[in-house]
Amino acid sequence: MSDKDEHGLLILYSILFRVGEALRVGSILAQPFMPVKAGALLDRLNVAPFRRGLQFARWAADHEYGKPWLEKRQKAVFVFPKMPWMEKPSDVGGYKEQRKAAETDAGENSGLSEERAEVASQ
Repeated sequence: MSDKDEHGLLILYSILFRVGEALRVGSILAQPFMPVKAGALLDRLNVAPFRRGLQFARWAADHEYGKPWLEKRQKAVFVFPKMPWMEKPSDVGGYKEQRKAAETDAGENSGLSEERAEVASQ
């Protein structure tokens, strides 16, 4: 393996480590607010149940998670599945229509605040 290949692998491993740590720490901190989803993500990362407390919610506090997953090559499971409106690129127009409607509503509401300002000045 050349030096260039080794350097590229080091960069790749560094990025994967940082992403894994961000997911692990974020999931530990999210447990009180989203216990099911945070637990599912921690399960997916193979974080041991006794390593899910606040004492492990810091960078590089757990070097044991993820190893069995890498060995098993598990099938991909989505913790947060795609929203139905995101599945087809043709649905982008629906988003634009929703945004236009929201802007229209905001414009109508701004007119109400102008009327209130006029009444308040009288």
